[in-house]
Amino acid sequence: LLAWPLLPLWRAWLLKEDGGQEMASELGSRVVGPLLKAVVQRHSMDEGALRESRDLVVDALLGPVALDEAKIGPHLSVAVQLAFECLPQEMCPHASQQLQRATHLVARAAAIEGDRSGEKALRLALSPGSLLPGHVEECLELLVEAVQVAASQGQGASSSALWLGLLCASVLTCYERKGQRDFDGLLAFRGPVITALLGVLVSVSPRDAECEHKAWSLLPGFLSGSEPTTICTALGGPPASQESRGRWVRVLTMASKALEVPLVSLLCGCRGGWENVRLVGPIELSELQQRALATAEALEVAGAEALSPQGLLEATCALLWELWVAAATCPDVTPSRVAVARAWLGKASSEVRQQCLRFCAGQAAEEGHGWWLTSGDGTSIAESISFMPVAARLHGLGVLQHMLHEAWPDIESGAEAEPPELLQWSLDEAVVQYHRCPGWALVAAAVVERCFSLGASSGLARGSSPSQAARSTWRSTIREVAAAQRTDASALHLAAAVERWASIDEGACKPEGTTNIAVIDDEPVIVENGGGSAPATGAGSVETAPAEIVGDIDTSLLEVHEQLLRWAQAARSGDFVRADAFAAYVASSWVALVSVSPELTTSSRTVVRMHRFVLEQLSAAKKGVFRWAPPGVLRLVAALCETKLWPDSSWPAVLEAVADANELALAAGAGGQDARKESLLVACAFAEDAAAAAAATFQYVPVGHVDKLVPLLGSPAGCVRAAAARRLSVHAFVPVARGGAGPGEEALQRVEALLQEEEASNEAAYAQANSSQQLSPGDAALFVLTAVVGQELAEEAWAVEEVLTSFLTWEADTDSESESESGDEGAVGHSQRRSRAAASVAAKALPALPEGCGRRCAATLGAWELLLLGCTSAASASSSSSASPTSSLESESAAAPGELLIEVLQLSPEQLKGSAAAQSLAAAVRRSAPSSARGGDIPVQP
Repeated sequence: LLAWPLLPLWRAWLLKEDGGQEMASELGSRVVGPLLKAVVQRHSMDEGALRESRDLVVDALLGPVALDEAKIGPHLSVAVQLAFECLPQEMCPHASQQLQRATHLVARAAAIEGDRSGEKALRLALSPGSLLPGHVEECLELLVEAVQVAASQGQGASSSALWLGLLCASVLTCYERKGQRDFDGLLAFRGPVITALLGVLVSVSPRDAECEHKAWSLLPGFLSGSEPTTICTALGGPPASQESRGRWVRVLTMASKALEVPLVSLLCGCRGGWENVRLVGPIELSELQQRALATAEALEVAGAEALSPQGLLEATCALLWELWVAAATCPDVTPSRVAVARAWLGKASSEVRQQCLRFCAGQAAEEGHGWWLTSGDGTSIAESISFMPVAARLHGLGVLQHMLHEAWPDIESGAEAEPPELLQWSLDEAVVQYHRCPGWALVAAAVVERCFSLGASSGLARGSSPSQAARSTWRSTIREVAAAQRTDASALHLAAAVERWASIDEGACKPEGTTNIAVIDDEPVIVENGGGSAPATGAGSVETAPAEIVGDIDTSLLEVHEQLLRWAQAARSGDFVRADAFAAYVASSWVALVSVSPELTTSSRTVVRMHRFVLEQLSAAKKGVFRWAPPGVLRLVAALCETKLWPDSSWPAVLEAVADANELALAAGAGGQDARKESLLVACAFAEDAAAAAAATFQYVPVGHVDKLVPLLGSPAGCVRAAAARRLSVHAFVPVARGGAGPGEEALQRVEALLQEEEASNEAAYAQANSSQQLSPGDAALFVLTAVVGQELAEEAWAVEEVLTSFLTWEADTDSESESESGDEGAVGHSQRRSRAAASVAAKALPALPEGCGRRCAATLGAWELLLLGCTSAASASSSSSASPTSSLESESAAAPGELLIEVLQLSPEQLKGSAAAQSLAAAVRRSAPSSARGGDIPVQP
């Protein structure tokens, strides 16, 4: 049966072009295969008969096609496949030299020509037990060499490299799973196959989707027996492309699970070891961003559990520090990218958190000395702003401040021993290290400020208050270096922090707020932040209770201040390093100094010199390249105000400097390339410190200048918004009673005349009115509000229309249905649009508002709260005053300003049609020609 007629028929079908190979496969599986198994059963003891049957089958399949290498193609591949499928193992197919030769030719065709028709044949031939190990190694050597060549040729050969790599990986995985002893000889091929296959999978290039899916499915099993160093070497560092980086992270997380190796270990291994993860030397921003994004994406996939490996804490800290620094300096590394790292730090044990904070504190201190950030052209960012205060150049300092807030949001959040231990360690390190590396002093200052804000200073010293001991030490240090003319700016900042710490312990002052970190406040703005300051008294200043000074005052401070002032003034023009440090140190001890020097007045020599110094620095900052007012100078202004030694006439310079800094922050957030570049040059710690220092001055802003704070309701810094809201909430924008002279009283008189005029007596005037000169309710209301409450508040309130439009635009962009409904926006009124927006927000969960739109909403809402609360408060106070038996006849006859403004906000077009009072009001509006006149309706409903 085998010899005739099956084998000739089988061979004929094999050589037939149209459908013959499928028929040959069916004949082999259904007839020839079972007959060969019957031969094995009947002649199992006769090796000669079995060998003769094998050779008979091999000759029938391979005789016509195997000898001529020019005829290698589908026929040969199918013949080899049928031979291995049909021949039982007892017939020893691996011993057939003809079959070995044919398999080698199929492997050669796949490797050199990329012929995929022999894939099934090769999988069968190279599987365990089919060929002898030596022949398997020869075929794999051909295939692996072809994989390496194809992978090195780039995108053009990626599809071929993927197919060949998958084939080799499948063979190697099969040997490993079956525990074959012959696999040891094939181990040499694993490394090259891993390198080529991972290189193709990570790259972004066109390829066969089905083949790629098979490769990803096979990958965990193929990697399970590999060495971590092999995988890390094959992957290399994180790629720049976002898609490639996602593939890179996918391979890394697969390898971590397959090998049961910590993800941190693999992340460091891909960079050549954790020593290369640590920031050392020049660090280019683009490279920092590339690495940090890869780490962030890996942690998002693996979760916080990947950050708790035993024995890898230092490597973990190095990775997280790099990620945190990138989040503070690189625009594409958003705060959400570090969410896993923040969660891990908050939940870590006390010991782990302490070690992590020490590592990061050391890294922050070494910035500028052991490592520094560079731009694309290799220029050091710190050198480009060397004239700025020290904190402006230390990007790691702001990262450390954020970490301290996240690790210890309050004293109950962790072990009470943690803050004192870190505080003692940082102070000790600063004493030894600040001469070598100035950053250590600023790091210690950051730790001091966070610890005294928590009240965690117990147990630092024995026998005396720890803050007093630290203050004594650093006062002596500053006195010595000032006398020896070796003053260091960073040491002054640390001494200033210690002075504030000691003053708080003594009860001489309160902490400067809950946090310096900018956060978005919850609305409503004014109601939640109201009642912060006392009402304005005296010559326009805000009255504050003098601080009670407890403890001894070092009277030599005044002499030290004089020496430090000469040191600060000796700096070259435009250099704010010394000025900021000097002002910060003087501000920290100024209140204590004034308390024992009651003879000091605004005309005293020392005070006048401080005034002149502050104004000179503010003027120089405005004229400089970066218009950031030094935070120390603003803190000195606050200290002078607290001791009532800052004149009201000098406030415009201060408020102008604050407005310039706020403008820079807003421009950076708007996303312009120049503004973004500038914002990256200035460290976030400096920007946040400047915002906190500016906010500390707001409580002292006199009545005559308080309206300049209105634009700051939309500041990017949360502490600035909150401080502005507190000061504005206690200012009477709407007067309680009528009287006096000025544009406000004149505008109120015109409105009162308009409201009191009898409609019937003006019918003739209505008929003669010129419609082209008709005054719109919006222009009338804006004119009156500007005259009464000031242009800043009126403009901010009138921006509600633009803010609503931006909100509706955002809402429409988030949903196609909203976009289709917005086609008839011009035909609907404000009320309908407001209802539609509210219904849409309530009906579906929308993404978070863009930060700029959210700030504008908050600022406009705050302005309307100030305006409406001022109207109602003034109206209530006027009613109480009118009910008094001592009220005058004039006050009874005149309408209250608050009541008139409420009526103004409800004016209708009919009330402005041609009456004498209306024409008088229209003429006044045209004369004033407000630049902000928009016409139309009032942008709020009654």
